Amino acid sequence: MNAKLPFGVTPPTYIGGSKQLLIGGKWVPALSDETIPTINPATGEVIAHLARGGKADIDRAVAAARKAFNGEWSRWKPHDRHRLLVRVADL
Repeated sequence: MNAKLPFGVTPPTYIGGSKQLLIGGKWVPALSDETIPTINPATGEVIAHLARGGKADIDRAVAAARKAFNGEWSRWKPHDRHRLLVRVADL
């Protein structure tokens, strides 16, 4: 899509193209390769296509979440997690 915005403004990244699923910290297409059009309600124009996740994609996401939950981060003390998040926010 070639969004036309005034004054040379670049459209935000959520406009145009195809959007993938975020699973396990990586952007991946739906296993079915199916997409869902996202419509701008003001114009009726399709502004992007979102990956249409199915049961297999949900299973992948749950497995990735379980792996992350049982990973190193879950063994950090709350104070240490807080300190890291504050540091990231400061950066």
